[in-house]
Amino acid sequence: MTATPELLGYAAAALVFLTFSLRSITALRTMAIVSNLMFIAYALAAHLGPVLMLHLALLPLNLWRLAELRSGVATCSGTPSKTTTP
Repeated sequence: MTATPELLGYAAAALVFLTFSLRSITALRTMAIVSNLMFIAYALAAHLGPVLMLHLALLPLNLWRLAELRSGVATCSGTPSKTTTP
């Protein structure tokens, strides 16, 4: 089916739009990862090297940041995201 790459592209774009609507940073990173995967599929199907390279670079970054969020290591303005009391 020749429309498959184009449909993948529209789906990936819709996921990016959804990502920008999220308020939770964890949900945002999760949706960004799904978006990266969809754009990778799109780029492979449509033979779009620059799009593929971009999302292959963004995917591990989003995975890393999500792992930081889940472990409580993430920081904002140099302040730990989780505080501990002695």
